[in-house]
Amino acid sequence: MKDLYDEESTKVMFFIGKPVRCFSCAHLEFCRRCFRSLEEEELLAIEEGRYHDVIVTEIEEDYYSLSIKTYAMLLYKDTRFRSAKCMVKADSDNVLIVRNYEILCDETSMVRYGCFSEATP
Repeated sequence: MKDLYDEESTKVMFFIGKPVRCFSCAHLEFCRRCFRSLEEEELLAIEEGRYHDVIVTEIEEDYYSLSIKTYAMLLYKDTRFRSAKCMVKADSDNVLIVRNYEILCDETSMVRYGCFSEATP
């Protein structure tokens, strides 16, 4: 993927939450699609083993958890990649051309927003 983005200066990570339990089925038990299959778990393990780019969180993957997931991503960036100049958050329904974000980040003279660990006066 060297031609898609600069692997030396850019880190692509995937934050994955736990599946949401479904209450739409008529059964008392949760329906099968509410849980990741063994195949999906194996594919996640292969991806993580090969690229070290998967973070599985305890946050449920649903609309009401978006802000919590965003905060977790910001906290991860702040603790693991403090010197990073830019961060882009996308969802599975987005298509990103990472190289364009690299160019935008390189050409931007200042970062307009930041993630702060401590309250500022």
